[in-house]
This record gives sequence, structure tokens and C-alpha cells, in this order.
Amino acid sequence: MTCCIEAWPGRRNAADLGELTAGGRPDLCRRSDLPEGASQLPGEREMAALRQVHVYDAPDTPGLDIGQVAGYLAEMMPPVAVDARGDFFTHHLARFTPDQIEVITEELGARLAEREVHDLPDERELGAVYDGSALQDVMVPLIPEQERGEDHLHIVFLTHCIGRREPSGEFSLHIIQPGRPALVSTTCFVEAPELPREYLFRRAQLEGFGMAAEVEALEDEFAARTLTHADPRVTEVAKGYALQAAFRHLLGTAACEQVTCRLHEARTHDELTSAQISAEARLCERHAEMLRQALE
Repeated sequence: MTCCIEAWPGRRNAADLGELTAGGRPDLCRRSDLPEGASQLPGEREMAALRQVHVYDAPDTPGLDIGQVAGYLAEMMPPVAVDARGDFFTHHLARFTPDQIEVITEELGARLAEREVHDLPDERELGAVYDGSALQDVMVPLIPEQERGEDHLHIVFLTHCIGRREPSGEFSLHIIQPGRPALVSTTCFVEAPELPREYLFRRAQLEGFGMAAEVEALEDEFAARTLTHADPRVTEVAKGYALQAAFRHLLGTAACEQVTCRLHEARTHDELTSAQISAEARLCERHAEMLRQALE
């Protein structure tokens, strides 16, 4: 049986599945014990205590080294214990019996399918796309009770695209969905930020003339300013977004106006590469001091 997210197409709110499976079929209509709004984008708040960070792999993301990502967080947050885990669903289903797993996968699979997003603003081939907070609602019940407190942070890397509904009603892709658990889409490293306008203009011209070889050369020309699927720099980018998730948890905010700060909210590929993989990419002095104080 496949336990990665590909086996879980939609959404459901639920209480702890450890309790609910005792009777053979979980009642997934019950609310979880999370504080109201816990899986929504947080605003400014008091510093949260943090003892442990759990970083989950996206095994279908080529080149992603989740051990390096966990090691980076451990280096940046010395008082905090950081561990690298396999993919989220496989890890947390391991504590259930085969019969319970069959029940859980059937229930969650149906509810995930109901919450898959279909009204995307363009026609890109993205596979299954999920509303970030809806996906969090599905995942929270699988986290054991003892790991649900503010002293634990779960950072889940995914290959599927995630996003959220804007006030206008339009759905937009986002790389990160803060909350419990925090979600980071590696596919959105490529698909969410805007590509350079010059690149798009020149590619459209070349494709219009059927000049495939020249398109490949163009991609090489812009390689330093853009990320691609199976990009060998994916782990370095993942480190920055894991750090953003930690800042959101600790301080309720992670945005930085400095384009070379790891916490910069990149809207374009140029901004993403500057913040995460350029020679100048690092945590800015202001946020480095904020992190130090938060961990004292």
C-alpha cells in the first residue's frame, strides 16, 4: 500500500485517530482539539516555546536531502532538537494496525478528494493541487497527542502544489502554508513565483518559431535566476523555507523586506534565488537577533 500523499486525494476535520480507530471505524466528522484557527496563517503573537522540530521528507522530490534541511535547522537553533523523518503519512500511519490503516486511508482519501482544488487560473499541468489549510485539517489528526503542543513544530515537505483562496476568490499557489503542521511545496518552488519577463517573452518567440534547441539554450542562460524541476539546488531552497516555518511558529511572522534574507517572501524567481541560493543569501542581522532572543 502506498502511504504518500498521492494516496490521499481531499479533506476532513478529525479528532485524534488513535482514539477513533478503537471502534474499527473513525468518526472523522468530529472537530480536532486544536485551538481555533491553529491551521490558519498566524499574525503577530507572543513567542512560542519550542523544544522539538520534526522535518518530513518529500521522497518524490529529486535531489531533496531532508537530513541536510534538518541539520541546517539544528545549526540555526542550537537549543532545539531537530529530527528528520520519512514522508508524513507513512511515518504516522506506522503506529496503527493494518486494519486501522485500511479504515483511515479509505476515510481520508475520500475527504481529500472533496477538497482538491480544480478552479485554477491557468492551464498548467500541476497534478493534484490542495488548499493548504484544508490539507492541514486532514493531517493534524494523525499527529500523536504528545506531539501537538506548542513545543513541537512539524514541517512537512510535499511534492504536490498548495495554495490558498485570496480575498478576491481566486486561488493562488504558495510555497509555504504556516501552521500545524507547516507545509512546504517543493513543486511550488518552481510553479508559484513569477518567471523573469524577459525569459517569458523570448521563450514565447522561440517556441512560436519551433526553435526547440534555442529554447534549451535560453533556459541555460537564465539558470542562475530561475529554479527548475529536479533542480540540484532544491535542498538549499528548502532550508530557507524550513527556517521561515520556524519563525512563523516562534514569532507569528517571517516576512523580511531584504531580498537576500532567507525570510524574504519571494514573489518572483529572481527574488527566490537571491534570498535562498545567491552568494549573499543569509538570515539578516535583524532576524538573526530576533531568533537568538526567541530561543533564549
